[in-house]
Amino acid sequence: MATVYQVIQDTVLTGTSSIGIGASAAITIRDADSAALVTLFQDRLGAVGETNPFNADANGQFRVYAAPGRLQITVVHNSVTRIWEDYQLIAQPKRENLIINPTARVQQRGSNIAATAIDLGKANAGFGDADRVQGFITGTATAGQLTAHTSGGVTGSNGFSFLFQVVSIGVGGKMSFLYRVEAKDGALLKGGLGSFAVEVYHDVGSAKNVTVYIRDADVADVFSAVTDITSKVFSVSDVTVTRLVFESIDFSGANPERGIEIEIELDCGSVTTKQFQAGELLLVEGLEAPPFEERLYGTEFDLCRRYFERLNADGLAAYRYTNGQCVLNNQAVLVIRYYPKRIVSAVTVSSEADFRLAKSDGGTVECVATFAASIPAVDSVILDFDAAGTALVAGDATWLSDDGGGNSFIDLDSEL
Repeated sequence: MATVYQVIQDTVLTGTSSIGIGASAAITIRDADSAALVTLFQDRLGAVGETNPFNADANGQFRVYAAPGRLQITVVHNSVTRIWEDYQLIAQPKRENLIINPTARVQQRGSNIAATAIDLGKANAGFGDADRVQGFITGTATAGQLTAHTSGGVTGSNGFSFLFQVVSIGVGGKMSFLYRVEAKDGALLKGGLGSFAVEVYHDVGSAKNVTVYIRDADVADVFSAVTDITSKVFSVSDVTVTRLVFESIDFSGANPERGIEIEIELDCGSVTTKQFQAGELLLVEGLEAPPFEERLYGTEFDLCRRYFERLNADGLAAYRYTNGQCVLNNQAVLVIRYYPKRIVSAVTVSSEADFRLAKSDGGTVECVATFAASIPAVDSVILDFDAAGTALVAGDATWLSDDGGGNSFIDLDSEL
């Protein structure tokens, strides 16, 4: 996590009956408790150090950066000393990142998607392994995939990243990452300024343009029709991790309260087996983009589950989904409760051969389970499974589980 230093700036003035300028005044900054000299910098990220003591400029002005704390500032000019005791340097409040899963650490979906399935434009956008960020290709793809790094990613610092991998596209090819902010979160930017940042990397052979598009939805949380708010073009060198910073985005004339769409487009042209990575996505209120800060994995995972959840995402062979009861011979109704979703979820199950129904008396009777129907709600779903054979009868208590191979899953999808 990057450290952000806070600014100390002022102008040294002199005189009693008239005001003068304290040109080149000597300034010393110490910790008020220990009297130790404080480490100073010339910028808020601490890239360039500053001496301590230091001198004001010819106009008596000075600006330095330090870590928050209780300070003592001593100013000396023309043999006159003035001391500011108990100077409180306070950290700026953290601004919440509106991007969920910004480094691709949450990967519930667990499988990549072929480039040929997401080419020919945004209408065919789809998800790879990672949650929340989709991808699509402009032009005709012949090879490659959208996936995500779990190690080895060069954007960010944790090895994770969203990844177009070994992609081949014809003339006019482009690779785009796509993120959508829910209307309830986009409303935080209504009438004000926002800032966006992302780290990107490509290996297409030469410097290429990466364009960041910011749009709002024409209808709340429906992104089939969107309106451009603004865009910005960046030149990104080959095999170079580059942080793109797009600050002071004016939302005052836009409708972010309907939802925001962000596209990160690499204009790569015709390429063969090339990659494009993105990570550390950041969207905040305010006129500047702060350094990226990671949230705890558990927090990120819960945020993702509002939009998508895969039951048995880890492929556990002993996974038991829920209990239920046979309402008819060999027909069981089961209720699964889950993390509340944005809207009523679409329900998808894996291959029916991956499930089993068993009597809840210790599993003395176990049958192949066939998915029949579902009635989803925001926080639960009623599942109807049929059992093969005639082993289960009306009134039997049952449970639904994996068949022991670890391949079963149930998807609950309310993505934007």
